[in-house]
Amino acid sequence: MANKMIKKKKYSVGHICGCWGALIFLTNIMNLNANEIVYNIK
Repeated sequence: MANKMIKKKKYSVGHICGCWGALIFLTNIMNLNANEIVYNIK
């Protein structure tokens, strides 16, 4: 799906930065959740 969207539209720099910010934010949350799960298992 991502490839189709990229082909359809040329995103502005701000939009790309916003997407990367969201991805980084989500990955940080996932990392925190994973760490909490690991500690709970231990």
